[in-house]
Amino acid sequence: MKLLPRLTNTVSMLVLRAASLLSLLSLLVLLLAPSAFCFQLDTEVAGAGILKCKAYLRLPAGAARGSSAPRKFPLVVEQRGTGIYSTHDLAGPVLYALVREGKAALLTIDKPGISVLLDGELRVDRQTYLQHTQRDLVECLDHAITWASQDLHVGTASDVYFFGHSEGTQVLSRLYLKFLNERAAMLSRVKMIQLSGLILNSWKDILDFQLKQDTTIHRFEFWHAMETKNDTRLIQLAELGHVYFEDIFATETNLDTLKEIIRRAPGVQFQIYQGLKDERTEAGPVQAFEDFNESQRKKGFRHLKIKARYYQAIHALSATAKADVLYALFSHLSD
Repeated sequence: MKLLPRLTNTVSMLVLRAASLLSLLSLLVLLLAPSAFCFQLDTEVAGAGILKCKAYLRLPAGAARGSSAPRKFPLVVEQRGTGIYSTHDLAGPVLYALVREGKAALLTIDKPGISVLLDGELRVDRQTYLQHTQRDLVECLDHAITWASQDLHVGTASDVYFFGHSEGTQVLSRLYLKFLNERAAMLSRVKMIQLSGLILNSWKDILDFQLKQDTTIHRFEFWHAMETKNDTRLIQLAELGHVYFEDIFATETNLDTLKEIIRRAPGVQFQIYQGLKDERTEAGPVQAFEDFNESQRKKGFRHLKIKARYYQAIHALSATAKADVLYALFSHLSD
């Protein structure tokens, strides 16, 4: 699919949103010390098997603990991409603005085997980390939402907003499909799903695409490490072990998951933020999916409410995309 026909539309969209970006500039500038604007709760939640994830809930600093009539906050759930890191103090800085402004609570999880010591040092239990799969992340997030909803400042009826980047787009899509299949009560709570760097193709195709872009890694080297289950080398190359890859290779693609969601025609709104120069997840499949959904709508078939934005950007969110994510959330939360 050609990408060029949408570039003019992309530029015009950027111009039209200029005023909105300026209005958000003050919010973005004040994100250097997010911890000053919230207090954080944490717990451990179960994954798909014996593994557990650390979960973190940030509440606005003005939330009165112990109040007889505590203020309820909507819950924003953020799931980022692959890699060895903790969200203990590294949740997406843009979303911290929601907490700082007293608009929402923010929920994140760490992958199994990852924790933070009292002095702030990252600790990785290698054996545990190498055993986790994406199914663990889906289950951990599900349990984390249940835990967060028990807090007096969130509650079991609060609105929920998803934001996923890269791998997180598939995790959140799978979680929402789980809600459709098993937890109907959650469907009325989830109001919007924001996806950036959207994964759609099979992971084998995605990895082949990435390996072609990265001239420092030979394609054969990665697949040889997979064949020999050389986790030491796989961690160096991709920060994931063979257990994760073998599981995800056998899992339906995110495109299949989203098409199943389309078949169920939920009312939730999807917002997509995609870089046209993305070196990790191609823009072409994203545009093809948007076109497929639009053709479904025109034919009177079931479809999703999708609003897609494209940027002259790589895989990481550009400043414009970050502002758009924040603006969309603030608009919804202000309704």
